[in-house]
Amino acid sequence: MSINLVVALMPEAKPLISHFDLAAVNTRSPLPVFQRDGIRLIVSGIGAAAAAAATGYLFAQQQQRDLAWLNVGVAGHGCLAIGEGRLMHKISEHNSGRNWFPPQTLKLGVASDALNSVSRIERRYAQPQFYDMEAAAYYATACRFSSGELVQCFKIVSDNPSHPVDAVNADTARTLIGAQMKSLDRVVTALSALSDTAIKAVTEPAALDACLSRWSFTVTQQNQLYRLLQRLEILEPAPANKAPDLGHCQSATAVLAALNRQVNQLFVQP
Repeated sequence: MSINLVVALMPEAKPLISHFDLAAVNTRSPLPVFQRDGIRLIVSGIGAAAAAAATGYLFAQQQQRDLAWLNVGVAGHGCLAIGEGRLMHKISEHNSGRNWFPPQTLKLGVASDALNSVSRIERRYAQPQFYDMEAAAYYATACRFSSGELVQCFKIVSDNPSHPVDAVNADTARTLIGAQMKSLDRVVTALSALSDTAIKAVTEPAALDACLSRWSFTVTQQNQLYRLLQRLEILEPAPANKAPDLGHCQSATAVLAALNRQVNQLFVQP
């Protein structure tokens, strides 16, 4: 099992620490870090800068690419009931207008939603989506170290138009996350398995040589080809995984487009 958990506050972390029996890392870490059996959890603090710094710090301690990452926390929502939990299929950064779309490959029956990361506490809930302050910075940072399907975000509704954020406290966060632990355990287990497969995929993809000998790829396209073939082997395990059907392709560009379509077909649609 190989996964990094990023949470903003200790009350959000405590149910996870208890459930996975994590122990504090006995170092002079600038941030609280807990771990056991391949699961590492860091408490980042509030806000985009804190989330990005904590994510980068955790990677620097391991120097291992293609680990699974999961951001867990409570958040506001424009319409969902208190306690509802969702994975995120879209993460937006309000200030910059940037958007990310975490690929949903985990067929776990866990619903997904959109999230808007804001720079201050949201009180208007203008859209039917989640609102937080960390997810965009976390996701953008973690995707520097792992492919998108390995970087996920799970949020639980703590406040909405009928239950304002001022009523949320430490006990609220602990209770809400604890109540979603069954779903969180499934997500952690599935993400970890996907990461383990990715880390073991150190050999060249089986179809790489055949593609390179048939079509002319630029250096940039070769890198794209390698990554796409690798993702197919990771996302579609044997015996379902087979050589991609590319016989109709007339160019390297067409090959990359076809592989992108095959990868996208493996994603769970929101």
